[in-house]
Amino acid sequence: MRKTGKVAGAEVVQIYVESPLKELKAFKKVFLQSGETKMVEIALDKYAFSHWDEELETWVVKPGQYRVTVGSSVDDKGLSSTVEIKTELSWRGL
Repeated sequence: MRKTGKVAGAEVVQIYVESPLKELKAFKKVFLQSGETKMVEIALDKYAFSHWDEELETWVVKPGQYRVTVGSSVDDKGLSSTVEIKTELSWRGL
């Protein structure tokens, strides 16, 4: 991330996962001085790709491709990539 304006400010880096709905899964607020560049790292865990299955009463991650988008808002196209989950995962509790 790079601050190009003349005044210090903040930006919220947002990560969305589409499966198939686009959902906010992680975010981080970053403070930058004018002209400053920062590398922002945000890890995605199993929760970012999971949903609650009411019928099974468990959390589930289904195999398939998930589109991951990074930007400053839901409409910001920013960076995107695809993550492939090959094995189904399920668990109860946190």
